[in-house]
Amino acid sequence: MTAKKKNPKKKGRKSKYEPDFCHHAEILCTLGATNEDLAKLFKVNVATIARWIKKYPDFCNAIKKGKIPADDKVTFSLFQRAVGYEHKETKAQWVESEVQDEDGEWHRVGRWETLDMIKHYPPDTAANFIWLKNRRPDLWRDKPEPTSQDPKDDAKKMREAAKEMREKTNASDS
Repeated sequence: MTAKKKNPKKKGRKSKYEPDFCHHAEILCTLGATNEDLAKLFKVNVATIARWIKKYPDFCNAIKKGKIPADDKVTFSLFQRAVGYEHKETKAQWVESEVQDEDGEWHRVGRWETLDMIKHYPPDTAANFIWLKNRRPDLWRDKPEPTSQDPKDDAKKMREAAKEMREKTNASDS
């Protein structure tokens, strides 16, 4: 019969994880931190952050909770840039004028004036493209997915579609 140890020791190094990391990770992710950023700040490897996310549900939830507002803010900004937007802006400018004093001499005087205006940003095609590629990848991806298993079938369909277009164009020119 073999002797069993009363308190078998765990093998490996003690984890650097601390429950306070949840709070810090949430705040950092709200500010835009990535898993790579968290790894640098907690002085661990990115793979360690991935393990902590799987092992500690509170840590995982904190990261998700922090990333959602940051992602929402970027999504809204990208949408605004894609469709164009306006915002109120107040500009201050120094205005000089000449005034005549009691002796008849002219002097330059100045004052600050504020001007309220609406600043317009037109739609941005690059932002549109990014938005559509992510929201509608079925229609806007760089490399469309083949419609069949055999690339020859796709090529044949493309040739037939091109032939139809040429025929329509020739018919409308007549």
